[in-house]
Amino acid sequence: MSQSNKLFILWTNADIITSDKMVMMYATNSMLHHWWDEVTVIIWGATAKLVADNAMLQEKIKLARHAGVNFTACKACADQLAYRKSWRS
Repeated sequence: MSQSNKLFILWTNADIITSDKMVMMYATNSMLHHWWDEVTVIIWGATAKLVADNAMLQEKIKLARHAGVNFTACKACADQLAYRKSWRS
C-alpha cells in the first residue's frame, strides 16, 4: 500500500487568532518547507463569513495559494453565510 502525503485541514473555527496563527501559518509553511506534498484547506461553517469579511485573511489566502496550498469551501456555507447581502450591510 502506498502512502499518501496529502494534508487536509478542515477550517471550522472563526476565531481570527486561530485562523491566522494555526490554519494559515501551518498550511503555508507545510508547502514552503515541503512537510507535505499537497495541502488543501476546506473552509467550513462560520469561517466562510470570516474569510468573506476579512481583508487580512484574504491576503493570507492569496499568499498561501501562491505557495501551492489548495482551498475549497462548503457551497452551502458560502451561499448562506458569505454571500448574503443581509450579512454585508
